[in-house]
Amino acid sequence: AVGRKIAVIIQFLLASLFTLLINICTGSSDNIVKTIFLFVSRACMSGGLQILYVYTPEMYPTHIRSSGLSLLNTMARIGMMVSSFAAIVLLEKSFYGCMVLYAASGIVGASLTLLLPYETKGVNLG
Repeated sequence: AVGRKIAVIIQFLLASLFTLLINICTGSSDNIVKTIFLFVSRACMSGGLQILYVYTPEMYPTHIRSSGLSLLNTMARIGMMVSSFAAIVLLEKSFYGCMVLYAASGIVGASLTLLLPYETKGVNLG
């Protein structure tokens, strides 16, 4: 079994991969494939975020644990707002640019996850 840190990285990289694969499906007959890739990408990104909701509180001492989780929640919501704005503005300009931006955000998220201080798998949080 892999730890939470590796699971987040895998989820974010899979989300980026499937987002980039959407760019391959440019024909109108590929709408079903686009929808499947989009669903898998979104599921992977959501999965990564859910793992972070478990992993983040484990990294903080008990007396500031709720503050750490609140910070994660705040950043996630800001990211959702910016993402919606980017989709509205960028999709009008360039579908490919929008998909590359979303894929890049997943790669950046995976890279930043590598910088997290430690893996909590098997660690006593007592």
